[in-house]
Amino acid sequence: MKRAGVFRAGLLLALYVVTSVLAGCVVAGPREGYYDRANNRWWHNHAWVACGPGDVHCR
Repeated sequence: MKRAGVFRAGLLLALYVVTSVLAGCVVAGPREGYYDRANNRWWHNHAWVACGPGDVHCR
C-alpha cells in the first residue's frame, strides 16, 4: 500500500514537470535594438525606449 502512494506522488511530480516544460517556461523577449514600427519605439537594456526626432535607432 505504501508503494502505491510513492508511485502516485512520483507520477504527479513527473506530470507537473512535463506540463511545465510544454507550457513554455522560457520566454524570449525582443532582441537588443529591435524597432517596433507600429508604436515608434525600440528595445534597449531590457526596456522600451520612445523614438525621438533624429534618433538613429528608429528607421
